[in-house]
Amino acid sequence: MKNDKLKTAVAIGLAQMAFCLPAETVHLKGSLGDKLDAMIANHVAAQDVDYVTAPFMEKTECKGWWQTEFWGKWMHSSVAYLRYATD
Repeated sequence: MKNDKLKTAVAIGLAQMAFCLPAETVHLKGSLGDKLDAMIANHVAAQDVDYVTAPFMEKTECKGWWQTEFWGKWMHSSVAYLRYATD
């Protein structure tokens, strides 16, 4: 029983440490890492940047539609993926 509590405490400590690590120092492996790498390649890096930034360049958005909100979400995820993938 005591050994189980120690294992649990260690697991919790490691999990908490993972949230403190910079994204560029963490690299997932296995099926989860493969899925994350594919998502970065297919949905972030493959995004048409001209399309995403067009509302800012053309300033045609006048009704508060989705374009600028989408850009913000894409940028937030892109920065995190850049730190993770370092590419």
